[in-house]
Amino acid sequence: MPSQSSSSSSANGLISPIRPVRITRGKSESVMVNEGCFVNLWNHLGGSVTLTETRRFYDIKANAYDEEMTELNYKGPKVIFEKFRELRISRGSRILDVGCGTGLLGVELKAAGFCQIHGIDMSSEMLRINRKKGSYLSLGLTMVEPDTDLTSLRDFDVVCLLSSLRPGHISPACLENLSTCLTSGGYLIWARSSDIPSGHFTDSFDEDTWSEVKGKLSTLGILCLEESFIELFVRDKPGMIGVLRKM
Repeated sequence: MPSQSSSSSSANGLISPIRPVRITRGKSESVMVNEGCFVNLWNHLGGSVTLTETRRFYDIKANAYDEEMTELNYKGPKVIFEKFRELRISRGSRILDVGCGTGLLGVELKAAGFCQIHGIDMSSEMLRINRKKGSYLSLGLTMVEPDTDLTSLRDFDVVCLLSSLRPGHISPACLENLSTCLTSGGYLIWARSSDIPSGHFTDSFDEDTWSEVKGKLSTLGILCLEESFIELFVRDKPGMIGVLRKM
C-alpha cells in the first residue's frame, strides 16, 4: 500500500490527491481527480506513481471517464481497429483487452463484428461501467505485474494494450508474462499517447531498457513487427503504436 504521508508540492505546498486526499484546499479527492487527468497526477508526484495509486485514481475517475475521452477526441479504439484491419484479424479471433477500463475498445470492436472479446483491468469501478455496455464475454479484476498469475488467460489470438503500456499502469517488463496469453501466431498490439516523459514507468525505463526487453522477447519467439507514430491520438497530440507477434 502507498504511504499515507507525502511531501508538499514544490510549486505551492499542495499535496498529492492520492497521498493522502487533497490537492486543492476545499476540494474533495473525487472532485480534484475528476478535474484532472493521469498525466497531471504523474507530473505532480514527480514521476513516481504506484499501481495502488493508479487504481485509486481510476476508481474515482470512472463515472466521468467516457465523457472526458469524448471531449479529448480520443482516437485510441479506432487506431486499434484500423490495425486489426491492416493485419486482417478475423472477426472470430479471441481478443484479450488488457487495461480495458470502461470498455471503449470493446465497444468499437463489437460494433465492427468482433464477438470474442475478453477484458481485464485493475479498477473495479471502471469494470462496473464496462459491464453495463455488454461488449465483453468476460471481465476480470486483475493488476498485471511481471509475476502475476495469468494461467487462466490462454490461447488468445490478440492481446491489446490500449493506453495501458504507460506510466503507473503496465511496465514493459510485463510483456513476457502477457505473451503467455497468446496462441502461436498471435499478436500483441499496444498503442498510447507519445506525450509521455522518458522515465515514464513505475520503475526506471529508457530506450536502452526497451531494447533489452525486446531482445529478451525475441529469444522467446516474440518478434517486434512494428513501432510507428500516429499523427493524432488524443486531442491534438500524436501517439505511438507497436505490434509484436508470437512465432
